[in-house]
Amino acid sequence: MLGNAKLIDRQTASTATIAWRDPTRGCFGDQTWRKARAGAPGFAMSGRAIRPGDAVYKPNPRPVPVNADAMILVCALMDAALL
Repeated sequence: MLGNAKLIDRQTASTATIAWRDPTRGCFGDQTWRKARAGAPGFAMSGRAIRPGDAVYKPNPRPVPVNADAMILVCALMDAALL
């Protein structure tokens, strides 16, 4: 488990299915996330800081989800066990 996210499946080398929840922004039971580079600093659910340029997973941008700014460090997801 990655904070408020759970890895459901690794679809491809660059995508993963994540169950994500937040008490203020809702819940996604099976959301596709894609590998990207962080464009802005942030705070990882793993407890580590995210810096611009870090390898991260982000929610699929189309259609724009309410958690579009969420990020998970690639290294944290690589260590996560599937549900």
